Amino acid sequence: MLNEKFIYAEMWVERGSEGESVLRGLKFSTALPQYAIVDAEGNLISRYDRPTNVASMTPAGFAEWLEHGLKKTAP
Repeated sequence: MLNEKFIYAEMWVERGSEGESVLRGLKFSTALPQYAIVDAEGNLISRYDRPTNVASMTPAGFAEWLEHGLKKTAP
């Protein structure tokens, strides 16, 4: 959770799905993980691909990457 109003989550989308909900019948062999920022009502605020080096990032590096993403999506 980012704060009282927004939630940070990982979602899976089919290639070329433009972010529609595709949880039913999702084929994980063709799905891509993306990170999403969702408001308290469940509305998708922003989504973006995870960094390619996510497995080797430190917690501080991941937090910095997340903050950068939040600044890009700020109104």
